Amino acid sequence: MPLIRSITRIDMLAIMVNLTIGGGIYALPAEVFAKSGVWSITAMLVCAAVVSLIVACFAEVGSRFTSTGGSLVYAQEAFGPFAGFMTGWLSLVLRMVSMAAIGNIAVSYAGFFFPALQPQSTLAMGLVCTLLVLLAVVNYTGIQ
Repeated sequence: MPLIRSITRIDMLAIMVNLTIGGGIYALPAEVFAKSGVWSITAMLVCAAVVSLIVACFAEVGSRFTSTGGSLVYAQEAFGPFAGFMTGWLSLVLRMVSMAAIGNIAVSYAGFFFPALQPQSTLAMGLVCTLLVLLAVVNYTGIQ
């Protein structure tokens, strides 16, 4: 079965912006400001410059491969099958941890309006799990 390339350049740009910014944009600025004060804007700009170098490297490497797989393919080609295998597993773990973090941030923000959702409460953890299961169901249904 041939690979259907149905994602346009605009779609790919939106996906990359989402992956780069992610859910951290909701909690990170407040944390950076709490730790660095007035230097927080400078710190964010320096970090953005460093991340843009990494993004440029991925763009360059991505233009040299026609197969799918992203960083897994790049690592496997450069360092062998074990590095590709480990990159794939680390990518899976990263996605699970980041989804849990985003769910936790969402519920902690809801806790501002609903005091029963205090961090680490049973109700908050149940809501995080419910939110993640709901998103998984929506994703699975959308794939079909």
